[in-house]
Amino acid sequence: MEQRLCSRRRRCGLVPLLVCVSVLALPIRTLSQANEGAASTRTAGASAAAPNFFEVGYDYAQKGDYAVAVELYRTGLTLDPKNQGAHFLLGEALEALGGHQEEVLAEYKIAHDLNRASEKGVLALARIVQLEQSPTSIVTLARGNSDTNTANLRDADLQDVQKAAVQGNAAAQAELGVRYQIGKGVPKDEEQAVKWYRKAAEQGNALGQNNLGSMYALGRGVPQSDTEAVNWYRKSAGQGNAGGQNNLGWMYVLGRGIPQSDSEAVRWIRKSAEQGNALGENNLGFMYLEGRGVPQSDSEGVKWLHKAAEQGEPVGQNSLGSMYALGRGVPQSDSEALKWIRKSAEQGEACGQDNLGSMYELGRGVPQSDTEAVNWYRKSAEQGWALGQNNLGRMYEQGLGGLQKDETQAVTWYTKAARQGNQDAQRALSRLQPVRECRTSSDCGPGESCRSTQGGGTACRM
Repeated sequence: MEQRLCSRRRRCGLVPLLVCVSVLALPIRTLSQANEGAASTRTAGASAAAPNFFEVGYDYAQKGDYAVAVELYRTGLTLDPKNQGAHFLLGEALEALGGHQEEVLAEYKIAHDLNRASEKGVLALARIVQLEQSPTSIVTLARGNSDTNTANLRDADLQDVQKAAVQGNAAAQAELGVRYQIGKGVPKDEEQAVKWYRKAAEQGNALGQNNLGSMYALGRGVPQSDTEAVNWYRKSAGQGNAGGQNNLGWMYVLGRGIPQSDSEAVRWIRKSAEQGNALGENNLGFMYLEGRGVPQSDSEGVKWLHKAAEQGEPVGQNSLGSMYALGRGVPQSDSEALKWIRKSAEQGEACGQDNLGSMYELGRGVPQSDTEAVNWYRKSAEQGWALGQNNLGRMYEQGLGGLQKDETQAVTWYTKAARQGNQDAQRALSRLQPVRECRTSSDCGPGESCRSTQGGGTACRM
């Protein structure tokens, strides 16, 4: 069970590491922006007033009055929409209120995207990770970290594995934990998986230690605990397990259960990558691209992404293809971009599917085809990827790719993307939907809230 540089924060990895490298200049036939509200002007007085709303909102939050804090933060953000700290605080207040998960995630994502390298950016990513956990990725990754003894047990009969596990064979115990986790030959049972991982881990089995750490990181079968996760990852990493090294490195990136340190992160991720671990290679490539813990280097980043991609790691394939599309660290090549993005998309990587749709829409490396673009945008959108949802909404709005113009469908997909903080989708909704005045959030629809407008009134907004 490893963490990966992930474009799909919801499904791709234990702790998703990298927002999708989505670099294609998408809408070649964008609608007129004339009615999207030419940039609003802000008076110096209004701009200066924003911090007051944030400060008073923070005071209310400290007193536990989160509903009032939320309204104050929102009002301040209409005056200062790029205030990273305020987006983070709004996410915290909404999370404390409960029942606002989509909006919470949207605010944390905005905070993260405004400055990923800042303290608030890292904290926002940590919250996203904890809120968007998915057991699916652990299932795929659990087998990627095995030692030789465990690998030999993968195809063994269940009865033989169970017998060896009961007799105290640590490798068999780790394998039995995997089988309970994924439901292979036994009912899926995370508590049983933890039981057998723990038995293996306490005997010093590195795979058991790593997988037990992952269960603690996600709170699967045990109460969530970053401290316990780090404890077991460190034991596994100390024995040279590439999965444990990669996971420990990413806990350092996030500062989860351990003081944040990019240099320590790189040290452990590099150990994993140098053993040929695809996720470690992918993550090390990310660190070079972002210049975190190492000097920024597109060429080094691409080198490691290439290693990951060649091993079939879908996020690495998408990222490598995107680098070819951009000409970053490699000569620009649409044919190479298409090759790697298609490999990613065909493995089900949502960001790769969205990028492949863009390649078809733009006719880059393939004959132009709106029909194929819609096909891939839909695959991406149905996995919950915001860019895919926005692009599918745009195709419905414009009646492209064999779709009838359908404003209702367009609004449906724009709304899904807007709830995740996609600003293009939010602008599209503002254009398509009339302003609805409100007095309280109860006057608004699902996912909307009553917010202050720059004109001094209030209206329903995503």
